[in-house]
Amino acid sequence: MGTAIASIILGFVELLFGRKLFWVFVAIGGFLIGWFLVPAIWPSLVTWQRIVIGIILAVVFALLSLLFLRVMAAIGGFFLFGAAAVVFIRYLGAEAAAGSGAYWLAYIIGGLIGAILIFIYLDWALVVLTSLAGAGAAARGILYLADARGGWLEGVLFVILAAVGIAFQAWTFRSGRYRIWRRSA
Repeated sequence: MGTAIASIILGFVELLFGRKLFWVFVAIGGFLIGWFLVPAIWPSLVTWQRIVIGIILAVVFALLSLLFLRVMAAIGGFFLFGAAAVVFIRYLGAEAAAGSGAYWLAYIIGGLIGAILIFIYLDWALVVLTSLAGAGAAARGILYLADARGGWLEGVLFVILAAVGIAFQAWTFRSGRYRIWRRSA
């Protein structure tokens, strides 16, 4: 239940303020890289080492995103689109076991496409992607608390929340309600 509540709260924060709080989500991404990807390189790491590496990467990524927003967004886009490409080819039925050639090929191609798109269309990419991610997290949490099955209900809730998030962030972005601090973007 606590996970569902956290998912709803963090989902709504990302849904409505994801573009503004981009550095927080980059920090989370840094932690997740330390937690999930580093053990793929060094499988003998124990839990506390994964946590320490994740925290270090989270701090480094957050600081870098404040100084080099566009570059860090492109790096984040690389990881996001890379993972999405792997999920997509698996959905299509391709064998892409973790660490296999197909896995890394899909990950790299998807990652490069994502990095380029986000680098070029930074503000709108952040609005759309953070709205989608926040809507997904909030919808899953709400359905869990409501003890409802996914399927069409989750899809409808996701679409409604994503539309609200995109509209709200687009409105605040266009009206100048908040701006991302950019030094070297």
